[in-house]
Amino acid sequence: MPYASVSFPVSVWDGLTEDLASVQIDTSPTAATFDRIRNELIATQTLVFASLEAVSFFSTLGTTNQLVGMNSAADDFEYKSVTGDEGVVITNSTGGIEIGLDSDGVEVRAQGSYSTMVSSGDGIVAGNPVTTSSATNGKVVPADDDDALFCGLALSTADTDEEVSVLQMGPITLSDWTAIAGAELLTPGEVYYVSSTAGQITTTAPVSEGKFIHVAGVAVTTTTLVVGVSEVAAIPGA
Repeated sequence: MPYASVSFPVSVWDGLTEDLASVQIDTSPTAATFDRIRNELIATQTLVFASLEAVSFFSTLGTTNQLVGMNSAADDFEYKSVTGDEGVVITNSTGGIEIGLDSDGVEVRAQGSYSTMVSSGDGIVAGNPVTTSSATNGKVVPADDDDALFCGLALSTADTDEEVSVLQMGPITLSDWTAIAGAELLTPGEVYYVSSTAGQITTTAPVSEGKFIHVAGVAVTTTTLVVGVSEVAAIPGA
């Protein structure tokens, strides 16, 4: 039976690079032949292959853009396909796999809001960043970057002593953000901060001494802002 001599470099865990002795295999090898070579190598020592030009440990090739990885038992290799749930987009290209989100398939739900009252003398419109203090007896007023406490964004319009819902975590959608952000539409991907103007938000973070950097949220579309209230510190003096 004719044989072909195959040699390939490997790197062992001690950091040395060696050539395995030439391995004689059938010129028309069977899957059993490959399995024998593979098992012999695995049993001999743990190897990380730098290149493998003429020998494959699989009797058949995988499908388009599959990866090779260790199986769950950690005793063999297998083909693996990259998959994702609804809303996850996987794009295969030469030399890479890109995993992203499909904005049409992602649903963001509100996860935190509460109801309170509007302070005397202050009206609230939907989208206003709001704050409260002992001086307002727990009722909310429009917030700015001088306020140490940022409670969230108002979900509705309310007048003095009327009830209003305040969103602390989750999305808020307005068809027109002009009164809140200075423009009808938001810029997707931009971070919005509580502005120096009470009741407004801006893409410019405050930098002056004593101001508070409050992230009002992140725009995920031109009409939707995802809010996430967190604690911040005042900007220190120079």
